[in-house]
Amino acid sequence: MRLNELSKAAYAQSCWNGFYDDNIPVDVNQILVKLLLINGEVSEAVEALRKDQGSDRLHEELADVMIRLLDLAGFVNMDVDSHVTKKMEYNKLRKYKHGREF
Repeated sequence: MRLNELSKAAYAQSCWNGFYDDNIPVDVNQILVKLLLINGEVSEAVEALRKDQGSDRLHEELADVMIRLLDLAGFVNMDVDSHVTKKMEYNKLRKYKHGREF
């Protein structure tokens, strides 16, 4: 399944689960809320590592991060496949560690 298909599926599931109201427009506040939810999932992945909960738990949290990212991409109607491919091609041209120490 391509990323665009996954994005549409993640967004549709979120709508079905009641996380969107048909009357809510795409605006900065809605995007910020979704980014904060992504941050929450990243924090849960960090906690899984800190508490040594194992790779299954870490993988579950990383999947949650990706689902929330794909949901947001669907919400803003992003062409995920082309943007990710384009960015990966650009990153191939960048210096080692982008020319930084870390």
